[in-house]
Amino acid sequence: MCPRYSPKIIKNKKESRGEYQAVINEKKRIKNGYDSLGGEGYNLRYSEEQDIKYDMIFSTLILSFDELIFDIGCGTGLLLERLNIPAVGLDLSPRLLETAKNKLKSYHFIVNSDAEYLPFRDNVFDTTISVTVIQNVPYPELVLQEIKRVNKIKGRIVITALKKAFTIKEFDTLLKQVNFKSYQILDGISLFDLIAIIEIW
Repeated sequence: MCPRYSPKIIKNKKESRGEYQAVINEKKRIKNGYDSLGGEGYNLRYSEEQDIKYDMIFSTLILSFDELIFDIGCGTGLLLERLNIPAVGLDLSPRLLETAKNKLKSYHFIVNSDAEYLPFRDNVFDTTISVTVIQNVPYPELVLQEIKRVNKIKGRIVITALKKAFTIKEFDTLLKQVNFKSYQILDGISLFDLIAIIEIW
Protein backbone atom coordinates (compact mmCIF):
# COMPACT_ATOMS: atom_id res chain seq x y z
CA MET A 1 0.00 0.00 0.00
CA CYS A 2 1.19 3.50 -0.80
CA PRO A 3 2.14 5.17 2.50
CA ARG A 4 0.25 8.19 3.83
CA TYR A 5 2.47 11.25 3.60
CA SER A 6 2.26 14.89 2.62
CA PRO A 7 2.99 15.93 -0.98
CA LYS A 8 6.51 17.28 -1.10
CA ILE A 9 9.00 18.62 -3.60
CA ILE A 10 11.37 15.88 -4.64
CA LYS A 11 14.60 17.01 -6.23
CA ASN A 12 15.34 13.64 -7.82
CA LYS A 13 13.13 13.42 -10.94
CA LYS A 14 13.41 9.64 -11.09
CA GLU A 15 12.13 9.38 -7.52
CA SER A 16 9.32 11.82 -8.36
CA ARG A 17 8.17 9.67 -11.29
CA GLY A 18 8.31 6.58 -9.09
CA GLU A 19 6.27 8.28 -6.39
CA TYR A 20 3.65 9.38 -8.92
CA GLN A 21 3.37 5.88 -10.37
CA ALA A 22 2.99 4.39 -6.89
CA VAL A 23 0.07 6.75 -6.23
CA ILE A 24 -1.59 5.86 -9.55
CA ASN A 25 -1.14 2.15 -8.90
CA GLU A 26 -2.62 2.43 -5.43
CA LYS A 27 -5.68 4.27 -6.71
CA LYS A 28 -6.16 1.64 -9.41
CA ARG A 29 -5.90 -1.09 -6.79
CA ILE A 30 -8.57 0.54 -4.63
CA LYS A 31 -10.87 1.18 -7.61
CA ASN A 32 -10.47 -2.33 -8.98
CA GLY A 33 -11.10 -3.84 -5.56
CA TYR A 34 -14.45 -2.08 -5.21
CA ASP A 35 -15.34 -2.72 -8.86
CA SER A 36 -14.66 -6.43 -8.35
CA LEU A 37 -16.77 -6.48 -5.19
CA GLY A 38 -19.69 -4.93 -7.05
CA GLY A 39 -22.76 -3.24 -5.65
CA GLU A 40 -24.45 -6.30 -4.21
CA GLY A 41 -21.25 -7.54 -2.60
CA TYR A 42 -20.51 -4.10 -1.17
CA ASN A 43 -23.97 -3.82 0.38
CA LEU A 44 -23.78 -7.31 1.89
CA ARG A 45 -20.38 -6.62 3.41
CA TYR A 46 -20.70 -3.01 4.55
CA SER A 47 -24.32 -1.81 4.77
CA GLU A 48 -24.87 -2.75 8.43
CA GLU A 49 -21.54 -1.24 9.47
CA GLN A 50 -22.20 1.96 7.51
CA ASP A 51 -25.74 2.30 8.88
CA ILE A 52 -24.37 2.45 12.43
CA LYS A 53 -22.11 5.35 11.41
CA TYR A 54 -24.93 7.15 9.61
CA ASP A 55 -27.19 6.81 12.65
CA MET A 56 -24.52 8.42 14.80
CA ILE A 57 -23.93 11.22 12.28
CA PHE A 58 -27.60 12.07 11.88
CA SER A 59 -28.18 12.01 15.61
CA THR A 60 -25.95 15.10 15.79
CA LEU A 61 -26.56 16.68 12.36
CA ILE A 62 -29.80 18.39 11.37
CA LEU A 63 -30.16 19.03 7.63
CA SER A 64 -32.65 21.26 5.84
CA PHE A 65 -34.07 21.11 2.30
CA ASP A 66 -32.40 24.37 1.28
CA GLU A 67 -28.96 22.78 1.78
CA LEU A 68 -26.84 21.07 -0.87
CA ILE A 69 -25.14 17.97 0.53
CA PHE A 70 -21.94 16.39 -0.80
CA ASP A 71 -21.32 12.68 -0.12
CA ILE A 72 -17.69 11.80 -0.89
CA GLY A 73 -17.14 8.08 -1.28
CA CYS A 74 -20.85 7.51 -1.80
CA GLY A 75 -20.35 3.92 -3.02
CA THR A 76 -23.71 2.29 -3.70
CA GLY A 77 -25.68 5.24 -2.38
CA LEU A 78 -26.38 3.95 1.13
CA LEU A 79 -26.20 7.46 2.57
CA LEU A 80 -27.86 9.15 -0.42
CA GLU A 81 -30.97 7.02 -0.10
CA ARG A 82 -31.44 8.40 3.44
CA LEU A 83 -31.43 11.99 2.18
CA ASN A 84 -34.65 13.68 1.14
CA ILE A 85 -32.80 16.86 0.19
CA PRO A 86 -30.56 17.86 -2.76
CA ALA A 87 -27.28 15.96 -2.76
CA VAL A 88 -24.30 15.04 -4.92
CA GLY A 89 -22.46 11.74 -4.49
CA LEU A 90 -18.91 11.08 -5.67
CA ASP A 91 -17.01 7.82 -5.91
CA LEU A 92 -13.95 6.40 -7.67
CA SER A 93 -15.71 3.12 -8.53
CA PRO A 94 -18.06 3.22 -11.55
CA ARG A 95 -19.34 -0.25 -10.65
CA LEU A 96 -20.60 0.91 -7.25
CA LEU A 97 -22.12 4.02 -8.83
CA GLU A 98 -24.16 1.80 -11.16
CA THR A 99 -25.92 0.45 -8.07
CA ALA A 100 -26.26 3.96 -6.61
CA LYS A 101 -28.10 5.13 -9.76
CA ASN A 102 -31.05 2.92 -8.89
CA LYS A 103 -31.51 4.69 -5.53
CA LEU A 104 -31.31 8.27 -6.72
CA LYS A 105 -34.13 10.71 -6.26
CA SER A 106 -34.76 13.46 -8.81
CA TYR A 107 -32.67 15.93 -6.79
CA HIS A 108 -29.66 13.59 -6.40
CA PHE A 109 -26.67 13.42 -8.74
CA ILE A 110 -23.58 11.21 -8.85
CA VAL A 111 -20.08 11.83 -10.18
CA ASN A 112 -17.31 9.33 -10.96
CA SER A 113 -14.15 11.12 -9.82
CA ASP A 114 -11.15 11.27 -7.49
CA ALA A 115 -11.59 12.68 -3.96
CA GLU A 116 -8.11 14.23 -4.09
CA TYR A 117 -9.09 16.38 -7.11
CA LEU A 118 -12.74 17.35 -6.72
CA PRO A 119 -14.31 18.59 -9.99
CA PHE A 120 -16.18 21.48 -8.38
CA ARG A 121 -15.60 25.19 -7.90
CA ASP A 122 -15.01 26.71 -4.47
CA ASN A 123 -17.79 27.19 -1.88
CA VAL A 124 -20.47 24.97 -3.46
CA PHE A 125 -21.77 22.68 -0.72
CA ASP A 126 -23.47 23.47 2.56
CA THR A 127 -22.55 20.17 4.22
CA THR A 128 -19.98 17.61 3.12
CA ILE A 129 -19.95 14.06 4.48
CA SER A 130 -17.16 11.57 3.85
CA VAL A 131 -17.48 8.20 5.57
CA THR A 132 -14.61 5.68 5.68
CA VAL A 133 -12.66 7.21 2.79
CA ILE A 134 -9.47 8.88 4.01
CA GLN A 135 -7.68 5.62 4.88
CA ASN A 136 -8.02 4.61 1.20
CA VAL A 137 -6.24 7.61 -0.32
CA PRO A 138 -2.49 8.27 -0.64
CA TYR A 139 -2.84 11.86 0.60
CA PRO A 140 -5.66 12.19 3.17
CA GLU A 141 -4.71 15.79 3.95
CA LEU A 142 -5.18 16.67 0.27
CA VAL A 143 -8.70 15.21 0.38
CA LEU A 144 -9.47 17.30 3.47
CA GLN A 145 -8.09 20.44 1.80
CA GLU A 146 -10.29 19.78 -1.23
CA ILE A 147 -13.33 19.22 0.98
CA LYS A 148 -12.62 22.48 2.77
CA ARG A 149 -12.30 24.25 -0.58
CA VAL A 150 -15.64 23.11 -2.02
CA ASN A 151 -17.60 23.50 1.23
CA LYS A 152 -19.17 26.85 2.04
CA ILE A 153 -17.91 29.05 4.83
CA LYS A 154 -20.25 28.68 7.82
CA GLY A 155 -21.00 25.18 6.55
CA ARG A 156 -20.36 21.80 8.13
CA ILE A 157 -18.13 18.87 7.32
CA VAL A 158 -18.32 15.32 8.62
CA ILE A 159 -15.26 13.10 8.20
CA THR A 160 -14.84 9.60 9.54
CA ALA A 161 -11.58 7.72 9.99
CA LEU A 162 -11.32 3.95 10.28
CA LYS A 163 -9.98 3.07 13.72
CA LYS A 164 -7.75 0.37 12.23
CA ALA A 165 -5.95 3.12 10.30
CA PHE A 166 -6.06 6.11 12.68
CA THR A 167 -5.78 6.62 16.41
CA ILE A 168 -7.67 9.57 17.89
CA LYS A 169 -4.38 11.43 18.20
CA GLU A 170 -3.45 10.80 14.56
CA PHE A 171 -6.89 11.83 13.38
CA ASP A 172 -6.80 14.99 15.49
CA THR A 173 -3.34 15.84 14.13
CA LEU A 174 -4.57 15.38 10.56
CA LEU A 175 -7.51 17.73 11.15
CA LYS A 176 -5.20 20.34 12.64
CA GLN A 177 -2.83 20.06 9.64
CA VAL A 178 -5.67 21.25 7.42
CA ASN A 179 -6.37 24.07 9.87
CA PHE A 180 -9.76 22.86 11.05
CA LYS A 181 -10.36 24.66 14.33
CA SER A 182 -13.93 24.05 15.47
CA TYR A 183 -14.72 20.34 15.67
CA GLN A 184 -15.53 17.44 17.93
CA ILE A 185 -14.48 13.81 17.49
CA LEU A 186 -17.08 11.19 18.34
CA ASP A 187 -16.22 7.64 19.34
CA GLY A 188 -18.22 4.65 20.46
CA ILE A 189 -17.81 0.95 21.16
CA SER A 190 -20.12 0.00 18.28
CA LEU A 191 -18.33 2.26 15.80
CA PHE A 192 -15.58 1.08 13.46
CA ASP A 193 -14.74 4.74 12.76
CA LEU A 194 -13.93 7.92 14.57
CA ILE A 195 -16.35 10.67 13.49
CA ALA A 196 -15.34 14.33 13.25
CA ILE A 197 -18.11 16.95 13.14
CA ILE A 198 -16.49 20.13 11.84
CA GLU A 199 -17.82 23.68 11.60
CA ILE A 200 -16.28 26.01 9.03
CA TRP A 201 -15.91 29.67 9.91
